[in-house]
Amino acid sequence: MSATRRSQASPAPAPAPAPAEPPSLLSAIALIAQALAPAIARAVRDELLAGSKPDWLSQHQGALGPRRHCAAVRRRIREGKGGAEVIGREHLLTRAAHDEELARPRKRRVDPEADSRALAQELGLRIVPGRGAR
Repeated sequence: MSATRRSQASPAPAPAPAPAEPPSLLSAIALIAQALAPAIARAVRDELLAGSKPDWLSQHQGALGPRRHCAAVRRRIREGKGGAEVIGREHLLTRAAHDEELARPRKRRVDPEADSRALAQELGLRIVPGRGAR
């Protein structure tokens, strides 16, 4: 062997930097679950409470109609009466409170002419129809 023979070995490549270890799948799932937990807990609570109260009527179940039912729930809560609760978008009344609301007299809108007729009668006046009135 001659001394002129060179080594054919290539120079050793520089070591690549160690990649940052990606988060494990379990830790990623834990982060996502921790971020979503409050919203999920509220939604689950609302569903469970709405479905677990068979003595409660929602605005879609009672005979009051949705507007009157929701107004009754808001009024009862404001006045501190029991039997009313709002869970999420559901307005709930107990059956007893629902029956009370059905028995409660409804305020009817007063006819403005009836009001003026009553006042005229009280004052002893006679209302004369104007032009165009028959």
